[in-house]
Amino acid sequence: MASLVVNIIIYLISNALGTYDGFEIAGNAFGIANVILLTVVFLGIATAVFGYLTINQGIPLEKMRIIAAIVVLLTLILPLLIPDTTIGIITSLELMHVLTGIIVISGLTSSYFWKAS
Repeated sequence: MASLVVNIIIYLISNALGTYDGFEIAGNAFGIANVILLTVVFLGIATAVFGYLTINQGIPLEKMRIIAAIVVLLTLILPLLIPDTTIGIITSLELMHVLTGIIVISGLTSSYFWKAS
């Protein structure tokens, strides 16, 4: 939930600055619905994979932190691959990826989370 809120705030600020003016994905204007959908879907997948690897495969949390950090670093490549984009869009998307990564990794690997479940 925190990642979603952070991504929405980043989008709203960036959009207010005109960062996303004219930016389209598959011919459709990029909007807050895209941010919400992509955040929820990809974090849902990431959480499921994380749970599977830690619970079913027994990978320790310390190793999962490293694996998750590497995955976050790899996601930083994606905004760079968007054709005809601006540095503002890349910066906004990269900020979303980094902050979401920090929030999710710290949340999923905290001892409080595992004691509560």
